[in-house]
Amino acid sequence: MKLITSPRARSLVGSDVRTAMLVLPVAVALFLSLAGVRTAAAQTATQIKVACLGEASTHSAHRMYDPEYPELMGMLLDSDFKKDASPQNPLDGGMLYGGGTKYRIGNFGITTGRVVETNLSDPQSVITSRQLKDAEAWNPHIVILGPFGPHEALQGGDVTTFLPALRRLVTRVVAFPSKPTVYIALPLPRWGMDEEANRRRFNMETAQVIRETGLPSIDFWTSFLGKMPEFADQNHLNLVGRKHMADVAFAVIKEWKPGQGAGGAGGNGGGGTGGSTGGSGIDGGASDGSRTGDGAVASTGGSAPGSTGGSGEGSGGVPGTGGTVGTGGAVGTGGIASSGGAVGTGGAANPRGTGGAPGSAGAAPTEPGGACTAGGPIGSAPEASVVLLVLATLILLARRRAAPLSAARDRR
Repeated sequence: MKLITSPRARSLVGSDVRTAMLVLPVAVALFLSLAGVRTAAAQTATQIKVACLGEASTHSAHRMYDPEYPELMGMLLDSDFKKDASPQNPLDGGMLYGGGTKYRIGNFGITTGRVVETNLSDPQSVITSRQLKDAEAWNPHIVILGPFGPHEALQGGDVTTFLPALRRLVTRVVAFPSKPTVYIALPLPRWGMDEEANRRRFNMETAQVIRETGLPSIDFWTSFLGKMPEFADQNHLNLVGRKHMADVAFAVIKEWKPGQGAGGAGGNGGGGTGGSTGGSGIDGGASDGSRTGDGAVASTGGSAPGSTGGSGEGSGGVPGTGGTVGTGGAVGTGGIASSGGAVGTGGAANPRGTGGAPGSAGAAPTEPGGACTAGGPIGSAPEASVVLLVLATLILLARRRAAPLSAARDRR
């Protein structure tokens, strides 16, 4: 084989080398840049978003009680947790977002937030607040709803409306497009003591909504009973108390799994034998269908079938935020035939109460871990296409340069 020694040939070969030396660094820079973007995008896609939506215990006025519990909880969830320097919480600054490798925390607390619905801006009803809309747009996997209590009675707030207002608020948050798992937080006891009638009422009614919906909860009430030294005043926690609050929330949130959610609330069953009608039960059975209301148990007194029987339809609660078929889909406890006869005429047990409909779709579309992780195979990364395109261009240039050399060699 003859060596190409002509000046033109050497010039062409040298030109190819110079071209390669110029293009290859550009290709490497593009690869590294795209890899960095891909790594950041993968981290964002795999972070579990936790939205904290409560009152002053979540975000305090003028940041009087920094660091706040959402930040402290984030530090427990991720050892590399860092606050975002910007933006700040719209109410008096403070942490709005922060995160680490696995979790991203959003603090949507309202310093004077409350459940009772009014047109006031201070105290601010959560259901009409900008913070609620911001939390919804953030597409969280998890929402910690509450605690509430200190501001419900202020400025003429009607505490008797707390229960129906909380039901509406829970329904609103459960309906977020991201289908989050909603943890309902029980109130903090005033001064750490069960001494105030309204606060006790809010605790009992919050527990009632938890039972009705079957949603998971965070029990700040029990955790802070007898903890007066952890309070800075009757409603606000000192640093020890805020760390305790973060510990309580962390112990619950760390157990969350993608797609987790409560099933639909169970419906009440049909009427029993001998009764003219079946029991109606109360709104929202428990998630396992076992909770019944007054009159929901089938009658046992008649020996003959009842004339009409129960409808077999429960009045189940809000569908769960995740899972497949709600666990309350079975017949309620009042729906079995009572001792002494068959189910009343027309009262055949419904296979499941109306509340036992399949739970809303789980968080699969947004569940973490779905994206390719950083450092995956080059063939699956978008930057691989750029590198292949650059290499193909180099090869094409080399072939075009080599063609005249080949023709000259053949002539020789």
